[in-house]
Amino acid sequence: AAATTAGRVRVVLYVTPENHDRIHAQALSVGMSIGRYVEALADRDDLDDTGRPAWAASAGPPADVLPLAM
Repeated sequence: AAATTAGRVRVVLYVTPENHDRIHAQALSVGMSIGRYVEALADRDDLDDTGRPAWAASAGPPADVLPLAM
């Protein structure tokens, strides 16, 4: 199980600097950290009957397959 702090689990995200600035500004505009903002977005995501986000055109690579370059 993942280590928790006050009932929360650490998640590491890699985004472009431009997206970081945008995401950070959006999170701050509603008084949230980036983590809570991402959590709020996930809570509001519409899911299809398989549990996948409805906006996803097709399934991506399996979660255990890492990209070769970031």
